[in-house]
Amino acid sequence: MIVTDLPPGYPSLREYQRIAGTKQFSAIEELAGRLSGVRIQEINSTRYGGGVSEILISYVPFLNALGLDTTWSVMEAEPAFFDVTKTLHNFLQGRGGGGFSPEMIETYWEAQRQNEGLIEDDSDVVTIHDPQPLGLVEFLTNRELERKRLLWRCHVQLETVPTTTVGSIGNILRRLVEKYHAGIFSSFQYLPLWNVPSFIIPPFIDPPLSEKNRDLPPVSEIDATLAKYGIDPEKPIVTQVSRYDAFKDPVGGHSGVQDGSPEDTLPARPRRRAGV
Repeated sequence: MIVTDLPPGYPSLREYQRIAGTKQFSAIEELAGRLSGVRIQEINSTRYGGGVSEILISYVPFLNALGLDTTWSVMEAEPAFFDVTKTLHNFLQGRGGGGFSPEMIETYWEAQRQNEGLIEDDSDVVTIHDPQPLGLVEFLTNRELERKRLLWRCHVQLETVPTTTVGSIGNILRRLVEKYHAGIFSSFQYLPLWNVPSFIIPPFIDPPLSEKNRDLPPVSEIDATLAKYGIDPEKPIVTQVSRYDAFKDPVGGHSGVQDGSPEDTLPARPRRRAGV
């Protein structure tokens, strides 16, 4: 599925230039000019929800506004596939649980086969986001592999998994990733011991202009919301925006506040801005 409902006119390059500064933004425009004529395709597994879709919803229009021909494609699959890839994410983050059955691996490959034609023939640079669409590389011909540049961008934390517990899924992942021309990871500490040229791009969700980072509505509306839920507005407020699981470490966030001195670390009247 090709995403065609991105907001028109967003983002405003003028707004980015105001934030980044003329010199910095001129460098970005110069880099974009070097890629003139290159067709870029971004592929992930969800249109809404999750960090990757939040990146792409502004990143793709931004590249197009710079003059780069960029499309965003989303793979389609049954719910069972996403159950498997959730387990796969846990495996990559060092919590493999009960491992992978042959049925789970077959479910993964069935979804890859259903999306076989998702990589567009006329794309020059293809970025595959996370493990869900990773196997699409298997359906490219040798000629396509030579002509295109394939990047695997891994947004999840990668832990070093002992060789004795890697099993078949670890070997499959390594074989697939090593077919890509490069891998992009969020931190040096997450670089895998795989034979793929690797680059580091820190996580980003359109920090300056995204909905999550805009000023919140007037104080009257904020206070009305706090009153609705019985929250004392004079107390320090700490908000963690994430799904509730161990990888987002909600306990650590809570403990960090408890261990510090509220008088020293938190304002009496919180500055109310959205945030991640």
